Amino acid sequence: MVSEWAKSFGAAMVAISEISAEKRKAIEGFGIADVVLRADDENLNELYRDVSNGGFDVVFDCAGVASAINSAIKYAFKPETRDRKCFTGVALPHNDLTLDYYNIVLKEIEFKGSKGHLPSEFEFIISALAAKKVSFKKYITETMKFSEVQEGFEKLKAKGGSNGKAIIIIL
Repeated sequence: MVSEWAKSFGAAMVAISEISAEKRKAIEGFGIADVVLRADDENLNELYRDVSNGGFDVVFDCAGVASAINSAIKYAFKPETRDRKCFTGVALPHNDLTLDYYNIVLKEIEFKGSKGHLPSEFEFIISALAAKKVSFKKYITETMKFSEVQEGFEKLKAKGGSNGKAIIIIL
């Protein structure tokens, strides 16, 4: 969904790197990225440069994995010092991370986190949905009654969580 928002805010090009073949296939099916890269490709760093025409301005991390974050810090941005570079983490890591602080400072990367839980952000999302700036319908793979939620979580866990996220709406 981050790429959907990036496009709605005018991103000229969105590239996603993903390690899971199943998730890459789903991402390609959603049509939300211009390029989907194998995160375990030994040439990923060169691919970042190739697909971005020399480097990205903005990077979002949706995994919270130190190796992916540090690779993006070191290789994904434009090399010129004064070019805009913004890294935003939207995933919570599973443990403390060691980050490439040297390159964050040297490359003058704006580094921030965002979880999107402020009431004003919910209002913004609702407005964007109402104005049809974004659509989340394609991400809905299954709906169920509240009484079936536990069974739904068990199905998601059995699949290794590969279907993404569960959102519960009580009406």
